[in-house]
Amino acid sequence: MSVVRYLDTSSQTPPQTFLASLWGGFLGLLIFVPLLVINVFQMLSTLLIPISPSVFRKTNRFIANYYWGFLVLIFEKVNKIRVDITGDEIPPQENAVVDCNHQNIADIPILMVLAWRKDRLGDLKFFVKDVIKYVPGPGWGMIFLDCIFVKRNWLSDKEKIDATFHKFKVNKTPLWIVSFLEGTRITASKLEKSQAFMKRKGLPITQHVMAPRTKGFIASVNSMRKELDAVYNVTIYYPEGIPSLWQLLKGDCKTIRMHVKRTAIDRVPEPEAELEQWVIDAYVEKDKLLGNLKKANPLEPDSSEEHSPPIKVRS
Repeated sequence: MSVVRYLDTSSQTPPQTFLASLWGGFLGLLIFVPLLVINVFQMLSTLLIPISPSVFRKTNRFIANYYWGFLVLIFEKVNKIRVDITGDEIPPQENAVVDCNHQNIADIPILMVLAWRKDRLGDLKFFVKDVIKYVPGPGWGMIFLDCIFVKRNWLSDKEKIDATFHKFKVNKTPLWIVSFLEGTRITASKLEKSQAFMKRKGLPITQHVMAPRTKGFIASVNSMRKELDAVYNVTIYYPEGIPSLWQLLKGDCKTIRMHVKRTAIDRVPEPEAELEQWVIDAYVEKDKLLGNLKKANPLEPDSSEEHSPPIKVRS
């Protein structure tokens, strides 16, 4: 069984650790305190709903786009985190379902780097745990962006998901629907349980990703098929080890690799059994890619990489 490797900063001297913590604390306040102010503006934006629901949605997209753009600037330009993107070319402003392997909460701001490049930053719609909506700041903000809150029980979640998708269709909402199909962040113990599950079900046993939960993905793709342009299978790899959000804030993580495979929606299978197998095959492919990345020199750049352009936040 593969060992899940986290970013190790134990080699830092006490002064380095202290200064990094001060820096991380400063950026944390700079990032998280304004969220409460943003929540106030989002609440005030509800006054626009009776006048123009369209203006209400555009206002909250504008807020998300600029705030998340600020996060991208902090991580890429201030903390100088290099995000190297390989794989298929992604056209800007597509509607897509985005499936990504899930290693830590750090995955979310890294996905924002990709969304910023493709002019979909304010249009991210995350599948998130229901309890998050009660958290001031990020949770409250996601409510106004029509993120999809789920309780991990498909029967109880389905009605809410269908209602949200109906809203997207009626309003012709531009979107990237982001889903972490593993359902939770990977750990060594969770991976071991997932491998036991895969063995019982006769599935290919993966070493670097867990078995995908396919029901929500199948429902998302088939329900929104007419509104989608593509499905993106995103694989994130941390050469230095998986960082926490705190380590991203401190600037401990310096290099991240992201591989994107784009499949046009008309090439994504529609029958449920075929689509489920398509997802399983995609995770076997993710597993092989991560295995190859771990075997290779992790910090050596690839000639096909797409490097970070200058930051310019879009409205």
